[in-house]
Amino acid sequence: MTDRYFNLVEEGWLPVTFLDGSVRELSLREVFRDAENIRSISSELGTMDGAILRLLLAIAFCAYREFDDDDVVEIFDFENWEDAWENPALLSAKVEEYFDQVIDRFWLFDADSPFMQVADLETKSGKTDSIAKIIAEIPDREPYMVMRSGEGAESVSVAEAARWLVHCQAYDTSGIKSGALGDPRVKGGKGYPIGTGWVGQLGLIWVEAENLHQTILRNLVPVDFFGDLQLEYPNPAGDLAPWERAPDTSQQRGPAGAEQAPLNGIIELLTWQSRRVRLFREGGRVRSVLLAQGDKILPQHKQTFETMSTWRYSDPQSRKFKTDVYMPRMYDPSVAMWRGLESVLVGTSPKYLGRNKTEVPRYLPSAIVKWNAHLVWRRFVNGVEIIPLRGVGYEYGSQSSSYAELFDDRVLLPASLLSSTSMRRLIVETLSCTQDVVTQISYFASNLLKAASISASSDQAPLARAKEKQIVFFILDELFRRWLVSVGSNEKEARKRWADQLRNVVRQREEELSRSVNEAAYLGNESMSLGKAQIFLRMAVSKTLRKYEGDETDEQ
Repeated sequence: MTDRYFNLVEEGWLPVTFLDGSVRELSLREVFRDAENIRSISSELGTMDGAILRLLLAIAFCAYREFDDDDVVEIFDFENWEDAWENPALLSAKVEEYFDQVIDRFWLFDADSPFMQVADLETKSGKTDSIAKIIAEIPDREPYMVMRSGEGAESVSVAEAARWLVHCQAYDTSGIKSGALGDPRVKGGKGYPIGTGWVGQLGLIWVEAENLHQTILRNLVPVDFFGDLQLEYPNPAGDLAPWERAPDTSQQRGPAGAEQAPLNGIIELLTWQSRRVRLFREGGRVRSVLLAQGDKILPQHKQTFETMSTWRYSDPQSRKFKTDVYMPRMYDPSVAMWRGLESVLVGTSPKYLGRNKTEVPRYLPSAIVKWNAHLVWRRFVNGVEIIPLRGVGYEYGSQSSSYAELFDDRVLLPASLLSSTSMRRLIVETLSCTQDVVTQISYFASNLLKAASISASSDQAPLARAKEKQIVFFILDELFRRWLVSVGSNEKEARKRWADQLRNVVRQREEELSRSVNEAAYLGNESMSLGKAQIFLRMAVSKTLRKYEGDETDEQ
């Protein structure tokens, strides 16, 4: 590793968008200093935005912690949070003071302790990889599928390399890595898979606020609230960021042979070192990298430690561990975030029959959402405010060894939804009604196949239903987002507005699908005809919407 070069506290490397729309690259010190005037982090990818935000949160936690003879005597609590909320300069000053203490551990290139790297990392062969190895925009086997070419694919600026380093530690793919000398897990010169980066195993979710200062605080849960949010802090004194502890070596932290590295607390999770990395610089550019396995972490039972993910009950894992197990609920890129709101909001999860025939929640909301519900209840956040919830993540390819698809979505929620039981119930019932209506339209599509041809192959009907569901959800997407923002306090009026939207979409799809059928469908057969299909659709939709609107009386 070369001598010291490019300090992340002082050099610009974080792309941000200011409130006036201008975009600049700032240092870590500048980001905290100007946080009130910054709209958002604006890096190459949503996943990178999330990884950088987690870095900022970790720094804030670290800045408020004080030690006395290896024991923690002060930690970020609600009083600190409230003071920083009312006076943003306090957070900035605290972080500035902290940076002055640890600045020497933020050199991207350093002979002893480069940031989030191992200075002497090497392999027996001495080979390195192209910097493209850690750039998520450039798939290993398909470099021709991306916009980067020439110099942009072969090297990056030091600032961009720093961003991809943070992203790599959070989201790197699984698969075989270089076999680092000194790592006892290496076999035959190869580092065998330990899973993706920690954040890649999550359905990452966070609250975006009107400026970066508020965004940081809205996602920074005071430690004295951990108990209220069912969070644990196993070892505050041992919960150190990579730049606070002794530099990592090529080996996994913790006892030799352990299945996973020890977890001491929230700061470690926010900065989990899933890989051992070494960047190689040529002047002001970075062309190559050495990437090896780092600290393994398993996702089971992490809902009491990780604050920024929704969780789902897992039958297979519960059987395996002989106790109720929740796993991170990762995103499906084909499903908009609003369609999963029942898993996101507090108290809206359906019940599920867990082990020993006891009812458990199917989903657990993130601590971040629960924390913001508390802020609304305490009136730190106005109930009429619109809260953007952002979700990002990857769908990985085979054996998680490649990036298949990026998920990056926002859902805008009236703040009242976080704290109002009746409003949350409205959303859950609206989602259920919408799903039922979409299903009914999809069966109309497959019924038209029946009407058109008795000999239609058995797999045509499911394909027709799946295709129709995609079409209808695409139509509903913008309509639902607008409705959600404007829900208001009049539940009856909100239900009527959404029911009318659904009726319009049903009418539109019925007309379009009916026009597309052949003459045989009009005549039909013993089991189905166009006329029958239309009657079935209208009756089913009418029943569903009457129930949703609270009118379940028989039609006259």
